Amino acid sequence: MLRFSYRLQSICTCWSPQLTPQNARSKYWCSPPAALPTKRSPSGLESAREHAQVFSGLNDQEAEAILLLTFIPQKSGGSESALTTTWRQGDADRLTRLTKEGYADYPAFAERLLDARNRNWIPKIERDLQSGKISFVVVGAAHLGGPTGVVALLRQCGYQVEQL
Repeated sequence: MLRFSYRLQSICTCWSPQLTPQNARSKYWCSPPAALPTKRSPSGLESAREHAQVFSGLNDQEAEAILLLTFIPQKSGGSESALTTTWRQGDADRLTRLTKEGYADYPAFAERLLDARNRNWIPKIERDLQSGKISFVVVGAAHLGGPTGVVALLRQCGYQVEQL
């Protein structure tokens, strides 16, 4: 049985000598180019066009709502949002649930943003897992949890999935 292990963490891959762990936007993880596999080219789970299509086709009302949800901070009782706290605790299921609650008024967008993309990615992740080579898969943390998340979908395909 093939295994898929995951960890909730911020990712910042350093592609420039000027970008270091000290000045990178992400203080949690940074990998210089020398640490990347040299015999495999990086590839994506989706193309730039596919990623953009998540947002294209929205009507004006949906687009405005998404902009407001994305760029206007939600009020929280403490100094840290529930999403950040949940991420720090490593609770992928709760993080996905909280993210989807943020889009409760726009369930079709949540389907486009998370669920449809998760389903599209599984064959690509499976191909990498079955290659016998070590693969490094990067997705937003909200894609991992819940019954339609990458972890659950891989388990449905028979993979042993564990959180590190």
